Amino acid sequence: SHPKKTNISFPRGGRMGKRSDDDTVVILTKLGICFPAFYAFAFVISAIIVAILGVPFTGDLPFDHREFNPALAGRPLATWLCLVLTFFFGAVLIFFVVRSTKKAWDYAVTLAVVHFVLSCLVETSFPTNWIWWVTMAGATFLMSTIGEYSNYYLRDMREIRVDH
Repeated sequence: SHPKKTNISFPRGGRMGKRSDDDTVVILTKLGICFPAFYAFAFVISAIIVAILGVPFTGDLPFDHREFNPALAGRPLATWLCLVLTFFFGAVLIFFVVRSTKKAWDYAVTLAVVHFVLSCLVETSFPTNWIWWVTMAGATFLMSTIGEYSNYYLRDMREIRVDH
């Protein structure tokens, strides 16, 4: 099977025609769209959640792994909801930006690893909260699976026509 082709135009005499989803330029372009959109989702979701829960808004809410527990009210619940909902809506990015069933897992894990690194940097500590780790693993799996299945059923299967 051949890699899926993506239309991207290249000025200055670049390669003509379609580029493969495996090409570095395509991957970097898609990551360049995914990362800002992912964190835009995170901060919009944070703002909505803190407004609903009446928690003070701080810029580190999407990265907080210390106060993180769905069983507690206030900020711990807000941080948990922010992570889960951000990763859920990350599947939308995989559907609209990545547009590949085969690459869904790659982009989901890349977003999760970068989020882990940024969480360590923003909070200046390594996450030791087991609830954060379990939620991260589950949310990454959720984002990947929803992204993969949505691409498969809503994009890939559409291209197959059955004539009887």
